[in-house]
Order: sequence, then C-alpha cells, then structure tokens
Amino acid sequence: MELAKGIGVTFQQIQKYERAENRISASTLIKISDFLKVSPMALLSDEIEKSLKGGLSKDEIQLIRDYRKANDHIKNAAKNVLRQ
Repeated sequence: MELAKGIGVTFQQIQKYERAENRISASTLIKISDFLKVSPMALLSDEIEKSLKGGLSKDEIQLIRDYRKANDHIKNAAKNVLRQ
C-alpha cells in the first residue's frame, strides 16, 4: 500500500502490475524505482536475464554489470587485458 501511495496509483493497480494484467509505463517504472531508491534497470534485471538466457552465462552477465558500474580507468584496463 505504501508503494501505491508513493507513486500515486491505487493498491489495485499495483496488484495488476504484479499479476501482469497491466503493463507498466516507462514513467511509472521510474516512479517505482525512485520510490524504492533503485535504478530502473535493477527492476528489469530479472527480465533482461531471462531474455538473455542461453545467450550469456551468469558470469558473463555479471561481468557486464560490473563493467557498467566501473569508472573509465577500470574500463580501459579491462579492455586492455581482454584484447591481449
């Protein structure tokens, strides 16, 4: 109920999102992520993993996540190591 109030929708609407009866718009996804204090990608990570299943291993997915969080110095070092 806190989430519903926090993003300005009804509790029933949250239930519909949970049951996949209604799609979540991008703007609502951002409101939810702001309320939960996480990135929108954190909310989508399971769906992204499901769509990539079979294409990338869990280790590869984790490397991509780590790379995206790294600063430019670390990214350049990683590229240099991998290109040897």
